[in-house]
Amino acid sequence: ATDDTLLDKLKQHHQDNPLFVATAVMEPAFVIRHFAGKVKYQIKDFREKNTDHMRLDAVQLLRGSKRAFLRQL
Repeated sequence: ATDDTLLDKLKQHHQDNPLFVATAVMEPAFVIRHFAGKVKYQIKDFREKNTDHMRLDAVQLLRGSKRAFLRQL
């Protein structure tokens, strides 16, 4: 997915949500109505900035488990 396809999907899936506000077509952003007011998010690099990576020690712990299910995670 690209930034543009993510924005398109957000607009498509949340168009009826009163807390989601789509911006003008040419503006690569979206607005969320938070408890503190409206917050505008720029879509550029949004996925990369909001990707959580597991710490290496946690990955190693899971991979060293005796349980196959945990090793697969």
